[in-house]
Amino acid sequence: GKPISGKELGDIYHCVMERLDFSAKSAEEELERICREGFITEQEKSAVRASEIQTFLDSALCRRARESGKITREFKVLTTVNITGEENPENEDLSFIQGIADMFFEEEDGIVLADYKTNRNVTEEKLANEYKGQLAVYKKALEEMLGERVKECVLYSFSLGKEVEV
Repeated sequence: GKPISGKELGDIYHCVMERLDFSAKSAEEELERICREGFITEQEKSAVRASEIQTFLDSALCRRARESGKITREFKVLTTVNITGEENPENEDLSFIQGIADMFFEEEDGIVLADYKTNRNVTEEKLANEYKGQLAVYKKALEEMLGERVKECVLYSFSLGKEVEV
């Protein structure tokens, strides 16, 4: 088959993460299962670095999500943002924004929102700067839709193997 693009790779990782058992011990076995169940092809599976999924499974973020027991994945968010940036409600230009929150989980004192990033050759700063706007919008949307506080927004970077607070 033809080589897999960066965007396609991102889609494959998201597909895996949507179906990953957060209490699994082995990323290799999980990738096998997700492939066997027909969600990804053999070629797509070989494009995923099992070590990166394993690092996620072993991460504090995954442990917290697992312990919360209340994980929601691929959640459609809808909200309005004021694109003029003016504080005058009379002529606010409101734009509807919709997107998909990759994953959030609920802890006693609020919600933790996580977004998965597969960008290669990035720094924490670059990721945080690039995506903090998007996460702020998702945070606002979740708070409106769920009526609960989003206490933390994190990016999980597969290439860095860690979470990045935004």
